[in-house]
Amino acid sequence: MSLTKETIAMIKQSSGLIELNASKISENMYTLLFDLYPQHIEMFDNAPSNQHELLAETISLYAVNIDNLAILKPVLEKISRTHENMGVQEKHYAHVLEVMLLAFKNVLKDKATVPLLKAWEEAILFVSSILIKMEKEPKN
Repeated sequence: MSLTKETIAMIKQSSGLIELNASKISENMYTLLFDLYPQHIEMFDNAPSNQHELLAETISLYAVNIDNLAILKPVLEKISRTHENMGVQEKHYAHVLEVMLLAFKNVLKDKATVPLLKAWEEAILFVSSILIKMEKEPKN
C-alpha cells in the first residue's frame, strides 16, 4: 500500500489545521474509543497520563512529514513496541480508524470536508499497515 500524490498533498495542506486542533482531536478520539469500545479501556491501564498529548504530537508529526516517513521511523518503532506490550491486535486498527475520523468531524466541523476525511482515511490506513507489519516482524 502506498499513498497517492493527492492524499499527500491534502494531508500537507491540512497540517496547520491539524496541528492547531491535534490535542482536541486526540482527546475526542479517546473519548469516542472508550464510549464505543469500552473493552479497550483496560488496554490503557498503564498508559501515561499524557497519552492524548502523545497522540496529538504524533498526528501533527505525521501530517507535517507524510512525504518523509523516515523522520517518523523512531516514533513508529516506539508505537509498535507499545502496541505489542498492550496486546493490540490487527482488528483494533479498524476501531481507531473509525473513531479518529469521527474525531476529525467533531472537532473540525465544516472544515472536515469529504476530500479531507478521505485523505486522512487513506493516511491512517497506510500508517496502520506499517504498524501492523512492524508488530508482526520477528524480534531479535
